[in-house]
Amino acid sequence: MTFFAVSTITMLQKRFTFLENLLKDVVANEFLIISQVSKQNVLMKIATIRKTYGMLERIVRNVNIIFGYSIFFGTVANILVLLADLNYIVTYSNTNDFEFNYGVDFINATYATLYSLSTVAIVMACNGVEKTGRNIVTICYLSHHVLEKSPIRDEILSFADFAEHLIPQFSAAGFFQVNQKVLSSVFSAVITYFIIIIQFNKAV
Repeated sequence: MTFFAVSTITMLQKRFTFLENLLKDVVANEFLIISQVSKQNVLMKIATIRKTYGMLERIVRNVNIIFGYSIFFGTVANILVLLADLNYIVTYSNTNDFEFNYGVDFINATYATLYSLSTVAIVMACNGVEKTGRNIVTICYLSHHVLEKSPIRDEILSFADFAEHLIPQFSAAGFFQVNQKVLSSVFSAVITYFIIIIQFNKAV
């Protein structure tokens, strides 16, 4: 599931990045509009960007429907596995058998690393799409002063408003937004409960 989800989300990020570069090209070359024909060509390009952006945002919503619960339960499962592995290391790696201790630590650390990497991969892929969508909006607003007297100014601002209301965001079935903030929450939760595990084992 992780590989397919990351591949799908990465593909979406590439499409949004393409739109971002296309928009940069339009804004950078606005001074080349010297005729009605060239103006129409640029307006058609902006309309295409707007239409494609809307289609991609709808795909993001469909991805949320398909993978939302998988991401949510996957994140919860990853936290539980991390805690279980850490608990196992703390509880059972302090025997007198060095080879056994090393084996326990290695196996559980490997599992914990794999689950952590899968969580990070999905979160960073989702965050990349959201970041690119916000970059597109930023480009439109930052080019406002450049396009002060441009015939495409109104179209760019209209697209900025459109894109701002449709920032591509991934959701774990509505429980939380999947972006970089999730990582800090996950790892702070793991560290907190890991400290509790250590204190509990010392008490026992």
